[in-house]
Amino acid sequence: MEVDGFLRGLRELQATGTLCDVVLYGSDADEGSALANGIPCHRGVLSVHSAYFRAVFTHDWKDSRDPVFQLHNVDTATMNALVQYAYSMEIGLNADNVASLVVAAEFLQMDRVAGKCWAYVQQHFLRSIFLLVEVLASDDVAVFSEDQVLQALLRWLDHDRDRRLAQLHTVLQVVRVPFLSEPAAMEYALALASAPAPSECQSGMVGRITLAGGTARHATPRDSYGARDVILCIGGHFDGDLDEVGVSDTVEVFCPSMPSVWRLPALPGFVNGCQAVMLDASGMLVAGHSGVNRLQRDRHYLGLRDEWEALAVMRMPRCNAGLAVLQGRVYAAGGCSRADRLEVLASVEVYDAQKDSWSTAAPLPVALEGMGMVAWGERLFVFGGKDEEEGIVPWAFSYDPQANAWTRLPDMPTPRYGCAVCVAPSGLVFVFGT
Repeated sequence: MEVDGFLRGLRELQATGTLCDVVLYGSDADEGSALANGIPCHRGVLSVHSAYFRAVFTHDWKDSRDPVFQLHNVDTATMNALVQYAYSMEIGLNADNVASLVVAAEFLQMDRVAGKCWAYVQQHFLRSIFLLVEVLASDDVAVFSEDQVLQALLRWLDHDRDRRLAQLHTVLQVVRVPFLSEPAAMEYALALASAPAPSECQSGMVGRITLAGGTARHATPRDSYGARDVILCIGGHFDGDLDEVGVSDTVEVFCPSMPSVWRLPALPGFVNGCQAVMLDASGMLVAGHSGVNRLQRDRHYLGLRDEWEALAVMRMPRCNAGLAVLQGRVYAAGGCSRADRLEVLASVEVYDAQKDSWSTAAPLPVALEGMGMVAWGERLFVFGGKDEEEGIVPWAFSYDPQANAWTRLPDMPTPRYGCAVCVAPSGLVFVFGT
């Protein structure tokens, strides 16, 4: 009874603004709005319940003395509920407010409130599912396409289908359906049809997370779609002699900013000595050979659906060729007509993605293989390589597509073979390799 009287006295002081020494404002409060009046409080009461406020108010910071304090990541309604708990030790939890309350309570280090929120979650909605939804609802989740989000949820379901099926309808709300490929949209529809209807609590909690930014969020792509800088390792030779057994069909992706490594769908065939270029934001073209005596003539394209498709074959099989994209067209220059380097080529072919066809362009001034090639500005540049008579060379050439002609450039200081070429933002061209 004495505790009840003490708390009642605190509430009266707070309600009347008596002895209050700070006014709290939420992230949605701005001058001139109805919320701008703020919430009068006592620093001592807030410090008892929140380690965050205790640290702010007991250190020699400007904020510790300011009579007005605004939290930029807690809205006014949520903050008001937390303040009322501080003065009454009571908080009303429901599906509409528990998601925002647990986030704010953990930020403010109000451990008792956070514990009550998680207990509510455990009772009405499994904590692991809540966290899964929170992660996959984010704009920043690292995926190349929305199909990967759906596949992650379906793998999660398959891990314990009997227990998790009841939650499937709820977690599927995080999928941004407009950005699914057609096959994935069919998978989504089938999964949704097999899922039991969620409880009101489950729907409310997920809705609070997924629609925190407004209903338009599901109509916008995630920030991470195809936007992360990654390194791809495609095919290649491993262990043993260079034959079908020792050539890989795997495609591995390394993301330095995460960092993590994962695999894309395997190539339709084994590929070694391959070259790859990005056609546009939707996919890449990969070319290579599959063994000593048989050159892989099919070229493959990777689209947003993470699927490989065979494209039109080149007119001349080639490996160790130069490959680059200029003005939306793929140029394949030089290379060997067979993997055992029976014939070195000077011919150049051009791929038109709109027509899915190859045509010819002016040949290189000399037959070369293993050279580096890059597009810069309105020209192609070729560096180094191996000539049948001269061996490894320091030669450099540029190609003008308007004139359909090659021009000899000054030689590099060092002959190079199997070299990589890149253009820095400054416009400098760097050539690396043997």
